[in-house]
Amino acid sequence: MRGVDRVKLVWLAMVASVMLAGTASVAEVGGAKHQWKVNQHENTRFLGFSTSAPLLSKTTKVEVVFYADPTPSKNDVHSTLGFDFFIEGTGTLTAFNFEAFEGPDARPGRAMQVTITRKGKPPLILKLVPSGSSPSETNFVFGVADVSRAATSDAKTILKALADDAETMHIAVTDTRKAAVKIELTIPVAEKQAEFKALLTGLK
Repeated sequence: MRGVDRVKLVWLAMVASVMLAGTASVAEVGGAKHQWKVNQHENTRFLGFSTSAPLLSKTTKVEVVFYADPTPSKNDVHSTLGFDFFIEGTGTLTAFNFEAFEGPDARPGRAMQVTITRKGKPPLILKLVPSGSSPSETNFVFGVADVSRAATSDAKTILKALADDAETMHIAVTDTRKAAVKIELTIPVAEKQAEFKALLTGLK
């Protein structure tokens, strides 16, 4: 786990434990089962999506955890909002250069694109600079986070769109060596507006 931020690892471990204890709902879209979980730890609310999806033609367990802490804090680390994209079993995804995203010194550029489709509106497209960490030797997580108190941010724009009229959220992370190699996931969110609105309660 080269160059992994220790604070980030503690955060990821906490996120994992909180989501395991969350309240779950299971659904099926296009033959693929997925699960949503809602939970809260202290002031931070969590909404998690998990499924098995084809990444680089390999069926892979994935989870995307959205979170928000609306409380003002002198320490920005404890008052953030955003999402983490967990991938389990990176050993089979050898075509993708995860190392280029790993650790606080990584400079992958705007390698992540988030596309949110909206009913009756053009898609919302954002190009982001993701963080990256390896919670274990076979797992990886891409993260996008911003300070909650910021008036505008990419993370806040995404979460507000998901709470409004979004139908799907598509995440695409482009390999730094080969632009044709991408980690991609589409999340159906059409019936989750209420949960995303609850996630953002108290945010200004």
